[in-house]
Amino acid sequence: MSFWRSRQGVGIVLIVVAALFFATLDASIKHATRLAPVLMLLWFRYAFQALATLALRFPVQKFGLLATANPRFQLLRGVLLLVTSACSFLGLQYLPVGEFTAMTMLSPVAATALAAWILKTHVSPQRWLLLVAGLTGVLLVVRPGGQVFSWALLFPAVHIAERL
Repeated sequence: MSFWRSRQGVGIVLIVVAALFFATLDASIKHATRLAPVLMLLWFRYAFQALATLALRFPVQKFGLLATANPRFQLLRGVLLLVTSACSFLGLQYLPVGEFTAMTMLSPVAATALAAWILKTHVSPQRWLLLVAGLTGVLLVVRPGGQVFSWALLFPAVHIAERL
């Protein structure tokens, strides 16, 4: 059996395809924010998502699709997703795609650092080195003191914080 037909090969291919889709999505959002207001784009995204979900899941789940055991948490989850999306759209409106993507790639670094600090999770020295290398890579892309280093970097920072 070839490597690309193994579970690891399929996993690598899926990761690459997902990265391509996310890059395409970010680039299309960047373009769309120049053509329409961010609030309208957010409305369209969630209206389309709601209709697609309803069309695909309602025949299977019927009205159970609308039931939830914890409506408050479901509402909070929806609001946080909306805020995260708004920060992404606004960040892409003001930042180049590469810098925005580099900033959002800090979420695993932030999650690992917070897990070590707050949850007292053991992080090996090798992993700390990898986290420092990731942070260094982001700093190389964002270039503190450069043109892109501005208030607009707060949008991906909020996006990162809400993903944790």
